[in-house]
Amino acid sequence: MNIKNKLNILFVSNRKPFKGSGPHYSMRNQSFFMSKINNVMWYNLNNSTDQYWEETEIYYNTKSFPDKKISKLPSPFSNPDIVIFQGFYEYGTERIIREVKKRKIPYIIVPRSSLTKQSQQQRWFKKKLANFLIFNKFAKNASAIQYLTNQEKLDSGTKWNKESFVVPNGIMTPKKVEMSFNNDKLRGLYIGRLDMNHKGLDLLIESVSNNKDLFHRMNHEIHLYGPESINTQISLIKNLINKYGLENIIKLKGPVYGLDKEKTILKYDYFIMTSRFEGHPMGLIEALSYGLPVFITRGTNMYDEVKKYNAGWVCETNVDSISKGIIEMTNNLESFKAKSIGSKELSRKYLWEKISKETVNNIKDLILR
Repeated sequence: MNIKNKLNILFVSNRKPFKGSGPHYSMRNQSFFMSKINNVMWYNLNNSTDQYWEETEIYYNTKSFPDKKISKLPSPFSNPDIVIFQGFYEYGTERIIREVKKRKIPYIIVPRSSLTKQSQQQRWFKKKLANFLIFNKFAKNASAIQYLTNQEKLDSGTKWNKESFVVPNGIMTPKKVEMSFNNDKLRGLYIGRLDMNHKGLDLLIESVSNNKDLFHRMNHEIHLYGPESINTQISLIKNLINKYGLENIIKLKGPVYGLDKEKTILKYDYFIMTSRFEGHPMGLIEALSYGLPVFITRGTNMYDEVKKYNAGWVCETNVDSISKGIIEMTNNLESFKAKSIGSKELSRKYLWEKISKETVNNIKDLILR
């Protein structure tokens, strides 16, 4: 292959549309922006339809190609230069995994935090069995693993595959808005899946309880927007809020999308995410693009970047550190405008056009080896 020519890149996934998750947007945008500089096809191994995915004109599913085989796809994607697997534990991809191995087609895996020590501890027995049967070899035979942050790479270790590179998720463009902050009240915002363990919502709730008097004194509320996680009953979150008597401080909202989401973001003073582990959270970098200061734990995988750019407040992934961070934030309200500038500046690192070029450069390096 002449490396100067456009690459023929096949994205493979087995996902259902779920607007409440970051991959719903990042899978679509990574493949779409790479299609501007290469020949790209996205093949989803089910019959899902979604207007947002389909408007890229590179998205196909099993309605168009039911065989679930690369060799049955139209040229040049029946013989791609490289395959990019969007996700790790994508059950239903086993046939294509066997095919790329048999045909010696190079491939990259984007695991989205699935390989981190923290993620491997979740449903550990099921994952251990699946790793033994399929996924250890799947990881080791890959040309490389694409991690979304340096911290995700560190937390995953080198046992899966010694070849890896880091390219993050992205945003369209920083929003041309200027944030204004409340003087007589403080409003914190979370938008994402309402998964209590993964997203550390139990840590957040307990930390707020430790500072309940401060929240009342500052007229401070935190609102949680998002769909219920498959793995967590929303009643568990409500019960924990009720247990600590925080019904007037932490308020559960429904999911919010599109223009309603933008209007919602502009009403708040900061974005909060206390996750135990992440790949690279789309909701967080989207909040940065509006110039919203962020309050995050190390588990979000953006601790160092937020600290470097003075884009918000950072703490460790435990109740004590989060509690102290809340006190620090509320005692420094005059810093919100400066941190808003920092968050907008940080978001410029994550433009999809830039991210796509970085990914392609890494792929070409792999092919040239």
